[in-house]
Amino acid sequence: MNAFFKLVGTYQGFLVLEDEGLPEFIVSPAKEVELKPWMTQRAYPNRVQKKWIRRYGLIKKRCVHVFGDNIHVHPSTAKALLHELNDKGVLLND
Repeated sequence: MNAFFKLVGTYQGFLVLEDEGLPEFIVSPAKEVELKPWMTQRAYPNRVQKKWIRRYGLIKKRCVHVFGDNIHVHPSTAKALLHELNDKGVLLND
């Protein structure tokens, strides 16, 4: 076990580890411009993408990485995961 990771518990055979090096959230556009061949080296897709971000907004998702049998999450995401699973009746074993 690496010194950077803290074991939170297990979930369905996976080890849930806190990793402070991961970002808490990943932010991406709700809708992205599909580049066509004629759009190369033009400002058109950038202008349209800017308008679409203003119109449709951004999606904010919690960052979770799965490496083999390990689930790496940010510490605040681990707390949210624990609360959500405990509310559903699925307990994490320490």
